[in-house]
Amino acid sequence: MTLPNGTRHRNPHAFGRRAIMVPTNTASERGDWQEGFIDLPVRLCRPPKHSNAWHEQQRALEAATRRWEVWKAKKGWRLVSKPRWTGPFDRPTARAGMAMDEGRKRYYVIARFLRTTPFWLSEDAALYLNDQAMLYDVDIWKAGRPDSPMARGKDLIIDNDPTYHDALKDAEERRQELGLKRQDFQFGPLSEPMRNPYSKPLLNEVKLEE
Repeated sequence: MTLPNGTRHRNPHAFGRRAIMVPTNTASERGDWQEGFIDLPVRLCRPPKHSNAWHEQQRALEAATRRWEVWKAKKGWRLVSKPRWTGPFDRPTARAGMAMDEGRKRYYVIARFLRTTPFWLSEDAALYLNDQAMLYDVDIWKAGRPDSPMARGKDLIIDNDPTYHDALKDAEERRQELGLKRQDFQFGPLSEPMRNPYSKPLLNEVKLEE
């Protein structure tokens, strides 16, 4: 069968093998968040509103968004939300310590995309993910990502437990049970050298008899 021009043939079989494949989709019915970026000259960063530079910046961002949308469509994604741009930011360097490119700045765009064609997983991979979901009690058939609610923190925590113990008193009782002395573990002034309290005194510490 000859496919029409522009139609992309997607084979659900992995690496040409006749393995059983399982279709999957996005984690949320609203689509997954995707991020892209564009580098612009510094003169187009934070220009006065409605100036010539501002209009040029808007045209560059809109053109980049359209190219991004077309590129994502070829990968099986459909734009379902309004893109949002943030920036400018310094461009990342290839490695730490390299000089920044002062001539260009980076803008990031984020938007939601839905799949036009499903992802395909091998049956073994799908069974493994299903086993992991059952192990951690996660419903993989429910739309949306699982999230654990967090309780609101308290500004003041008061412990009314009558079994409260004094940590210093408990530590002293523990030392007495072990036959230890607290003063043996205390440090003197920083100007004095440190030494083992159980070792023999140094020669310069022995008082010579007259």
